[in-house]
Amino acid sequence: MMDGERNLCCYYSDDAMSTGVRGCRIGPQATDTPPTPPQFPAPTGPVRLEAGTQVTIFVRLVEKRLERMRALTDDCPVNAGGMSLHWLTGVSGVDSVAWLKARAVDDTMDVDVKSRIANAAVRAIALHRDPSAVATLIDLARSTPLTPTATSVRREAMAGLGQSRDPRAL
Repeated sequence: MMDGERNLCCYYSDDAMSTGVRGCRIGPQATDTPPTPPQFPAPTGPVRLEAGTQVTIFVRLVEKRLERMRALTDDCPVNAGGMSLHWLTGVSGVDSVAWLKARAVDDTMDVDVKSRIANAAVRAIALHRDPSAVATLIDLARSTPLTPTATSVRREAMAGLGQSRDPRAL
């Protein structure tokens, strides 16, 4: 993940701020009950002093279609709401950035999810440490066509470049 202080996680607290839970619910929650904080098991093993140095990208596929995308730091507890998670390891930064860029410019996606997925993909690209990330953001900022979704993608790419410490971003 790109250098710098990052905390891509959720935090739930009650109205009195007397209790708090760090972690994200990425699965559905029943809509007929009041919202409750997610429950996470107590951490086990040694404490990682340099936690949160990698980005983890969660995607939800429904009938082979991409429905949701979310980037979190690797130290963020996750509650998938009982859904199965398939963890992919060994993905290089270059391959991850290329896959995300393909999602950001995918015109075959359903219109109701296209903008949300495209923006999430560009934000995730901006979090990558790999040098291909800045080059991809520059490309998205320069060459994206003038459509409402593309304008949003361009804005996200420029925001990512603005947070980059890479001199090519200037």
